[in-house]
Order: sequence, then C-alpha cells, then structure tokens
Amino acid sequence: MSKRTWMAVAAVLALSIPGLLAFDYEAYKPSRLADVRKEQAATQIGDWNIVGADFRYRMTVAFSGELRKIDPGSQKLIGMWVKSVGTDPKVADMFAQEVRVVEAGTSYWLPIQKVLVEPLRSEAKTGQQLNLFVTWIGSTKTDFVFLVNEFDAGAKN
Repeated sequence: MSKRTWMAVAAVLALSIPGLLAFDYEAYKPSRLADVRKEQAATQIGDWNIVGADFRYRMTVAFSGELRKIDPGSQKLIGMWVKSVGTDPKVADMFAQEVRVVEAGTSYWLPIQKVLVEPLRSEAKTGQQLNLFVTWIGSTKTDFVFLVNEFDAGAKN
C-alpha cells in the first residue's frame, strides 16, 4: 500500500473509532418492555411522570415496519424530561417519529431518534427481530415512554 493510502486509512480509523466508542452498549441492561412496565406501574400516578434516574435497557422486539409522527403526549413528556434532567433542549427535537415494535404479541409505539429512521428502514425488514437500546424517561397517564437511542438489526432469538 502506498503512503497516501495508509494515511487515508489512518484518518478514517481516527475519525470512526471515537464515534464507535461514544455509544456505551454495556450501559443497557437486558430486559423486556412488559417487565419494565410491570415493575414501574406504581410510578404511573398522574398525567405526567418523569424519571430522573438513568433507566437504560436493551430489548429484543420484532420490527413492524411501521413509523408514524410522534404522539403529542410523548413529545410533551420528552420536553419536560429534558428540562428536568438539565439536558440540552435540542435533545427533544431529536424525536419526531415513533416506531411500532412487537414484543410477545403486544404492540408498542416508541419515539425514535431522527438519525435512526433511515438506517432502520434500510436495515430491518417487517417481522425481523431487533435489539433496541432504549431509555425509559417516564409515563403519561396512558402510556410509558421509551426513547430509542440505537438498534441492532442482527438480533438473535
């Protein structure tokens, strides 16, 4: 390989490795959506319930192939959560759509980061098992809100 080629490879690696290290996959505890909902049911006491703790989970679900505009209640909760935990307000703008997933025959609509929508559409097929890396931020009077931060379309059953 020429010196120029080696320099190009080194530059690509230098730029990509920090990006790969930025997402901490190990911080996501294996769980199920239904289990978190059951464990945390007592926290669903009012119209808006915000979680200040760090609840990150890795969940295996089936991709339905469906996306929709984010539910207004979920969008409002995300905005309130961002303020309560002192995160950059721009984080709330990262979520404009929801993805429908299925776990053990039950459907869930989960807000998904904008940057993940196109990769999800291109990498996953309807019915395919996915690992989702989600953060539980709280609940509305009618639903729990889990934010999709990352996915792996190579999930194994």
